[in-house]
Amino acid sequence: MYAHNASSIATRAPDRTDFRPLGMIAPVSGLAWSDAYPGGPDSASCVIQSESSVQPRSLDTGRIVEITRGGSVQWEGILSQPAYVQGTGWQVAAKGAGTYGDAYRDIWSTWNENDGVNQAIARGLRWVNPGIPAGRFLAQQQDSASQTITDFLTLITKPGGYGWHVGRNNVLTVAPVPVTPTRILMATSPQARALAGYINALVARYQVTADNADTGAAATYGLVTATNAPSIARHQRQESYWDISQAGVLSSGAALGYASSALSQYQAASWAGPIPVQYGQYLTMTGVPVDIGCEKAGEVALLMLADGPYGGEVTAAPPVTFAVGKLEYDDTTQAGGITPYLGVPGDLSSLLDALATTLPVPAATS
Repeated sequence: MYAHNASSIATRAPDRTDFRPLGMIAPVSGLAWSDAYPGGPDSASCVIQSESSVQPRSLDTGRIVEITRGGSVQWEGILSQPAYVQGTGWQVAAKGAGTYGDAYRDIWSTWNENDGVNQAIARGLRWVNPGIPAGRFLAQQQDSASQTITDFLTLITKPGGYGWHVGRNNVLTVAPVPVTPTRILMATSPQARALAGYINALVARYQVTADNADTGAAATYGLVTATNAPSIARHQRQESYWDISQAGVLSSGAALGYASSALSQYQAASWAGPIPVQYGQYLTMTGVPVDIGCEKAGEVALLMLADGPYGGEVTAAPPVTFAVGKLEYDDTTQAGGITPYLGVPGDLSSLLDALATTLPVPAATS
């Protein structure tokens, strides 16, 4: 029943009956799983070392997968189609509860934060929604059923610096991206970092007035510039450009807000992750080691490097803190990996392309 140490994996029928530990089929090896932020339980895998190629009922596609550790369910997901490999056994993989929203469309009657999610739950989405706080980004109204629940949650949270996570018992939480350290991460060797360029001034082109069909006047445009003053002082000014005129008429303040938000999310240099971690290297803020296999993404790590290439970045000088964007755990090695949230900095143009999907849709004109 047990894969290694204190962890076990089992499946249930979709109605949560027919509990079947996979260790009852054959020994389990290679059990590993991950948790993501935003998201939740992400992926899991293991090998059932069975000599029989006859697929048991406990490996039917679509069954609920539960990984138990420390006396409680630490990870839940849905079983994908397993594959039998002669001489190895059944290769098992599952998608976690944090991805459940991928399978449900955002069908809404009222365009607000909760209606589409609650309707999906009524149709079978295995989440609990205590209530998404009002005030999320709803300016870009989508047609009912045109996007997934996952896309909807990303759409309404990212522009305002919020994130979402499906935690234990599949409870959905929507809250600001955390910033207060809750964990100490001890890294005993220098970590590789990626460099994407020190852009610290973003010039945004926006639409001031629209075309006027009555007078024949053409649309007019303006420029606003968002800056990172500490970075300019340290690295000298490096400018880039973003055309957001496709969002329709904006005030200068709104345009500057979008540019400032984009610049604040851009990281020139950061630890690309995952940062390897073993027991004793991931601690509470009082210095008590935690069981990595019972941890979730979304904590805020205070990074302590024994020998770190901090460099001169104004946003990466010690102490370094970051929200945990992904936590991976391997039950065989009893070790994990921690990837910082937004810790893999693509080039600025890729970031701006992604953020462009959160801009408001211009009103239709006759």
